[in-house]
Amino acid sequence: MSDIIEPVVFNELPIDKNFSEAEEPNPAPFEFAGAIVKSIEWKNRGIRRSRLPIIIPDANNKQLKEFKDRYSDCFEYAEEGKSEWEKILRMRHWLHTAVVGTLDNALFSRPYDDGENPSPFKMFETAGAGKGWWCPHFSSMLNLLFMAGGWASRKVGNCSLPNDEDGTRTHGVTDVFVNEIGKWVQMDAHFDIHYCKDGVPLSPGEIGQAFFENGGEGVERFVGLEENLKTENVLGTASGEHESQRAYWNRHVLDNNFLKSTGTWGIETMFQFIESRHEGKLCSQGRAEKQIVHSGYSKGVFHHTKRKWDVYPDVGTCRIEISKGIENKGFVQVNIGHCTPNFDTVLISINGKREVPIDNSFKWWLHEGENEMTVRTKNLFGRLGHPSTMKVVLTKNIDGDYSKPQSEW
Repeated sequence: MSDIIEPVVFNELPIDKNFSEAEEPNPAPFEFAGAIVKSIEWKNRGIRRSRLPIIIPDANNKQLKEFKDRYSDCFEYAEEGKSEWEKILRMRHWLHTAVVGTLDNALFSRPYDDGENPSPFKMFETAGAGKGWWCPHFSSMLNLLFMAGGWASRKVGNCSLPNDEDGTRTHGVTDVFVNEIGKWVQMDAHFDIHYCKDGVPLSPGEIGQAFFENGGEGVERFVGLEENLKTENVLGTASGEHESQRAYWNRHVLDNNFLKSTGTWGIETMFQFIESRHEGKLCSQGRAEKQIVHSGYSKGVFHHTKRKWDVYPDVGTCRIEISKGIENKGFVQVNIGHCTPNFDTVLISINGKREVPIDNSFKWWLHEGENEMTVRTKNLFGRLGHPSTMKVVLTKNIDGDYSKPQSEW
């Protein structure tokens, strides 16, 4: 224990109490515009930014484009999906079926020189030669596919609780931000599996916390493109407990730059969102009698945060902010806040009309009756962010003219 380097711990931010969730919409700007507000509602986002860098490749990166051309069959197969969720599943399934996997976790089974930490590009080339890979390599390769497809993604190393019979079990997975549902979701290409609870796909941290709170009760396993429900463990556990125990610790790799190769034994700084299940515990590694405290502590590469949004920030979502325009002039001022890697534009739809590009700040011209606005981002890959909407019903005729052409906004 004496050689453990205490992890850097990032505490929660006081402002999160006021801004991480969207407050109730304020009718005052609409009243100032000259309206009587009959009802007002929105589906809006809080401010959920990370203090950590989000490493996302540039959409115009030459190496990335060459990769997409070389493996165009994967991207074409994924785009056949009817929804974003189905496209993500198809990409995971393509990798699961295209690359040979192995369950042999012995270090000498790695299909490259001992100590080498190859880039995912080299992994794909080696896999194409028929070599067998295991979970951390599927994690890296799926991470590359997701980011090349325009999604925010990162590698994650999960660890179980230590067990006297079988030691600590580890598993490499991929975490991707799914815009349709507006949250991070764990994807496992090695076993072609993801997990849900109450119909909601789960992140690595949510899976581990579900085990801590009730032994994984209610956490369901869905395998393959058809999302077949499995009632038994797909990933083994020594004690027979629910496999959500395998995600007790979630080490998110901070440096997500796959466009480089770190060479021999590269250092990877890893972040863990600390929740109630981690109190008084240390992450372990090793099999049974060889089980030790994880070397990440002695190497000084483990960092902790007590703030959820550092590890699970919103990506590409829109926060609507409404402020006063000019008194009795029939409009409110709208500002859109977002954090969108490879940002292209904000799209707006007014009263169900077709989406058009809009600036981050604009006037919303109102009319009597129901006024509805939907905004979402679009990145340079064409991926659409999670939408935010606002609906306000006004009962008094006002001076604003909704017929103003959108080019004047």
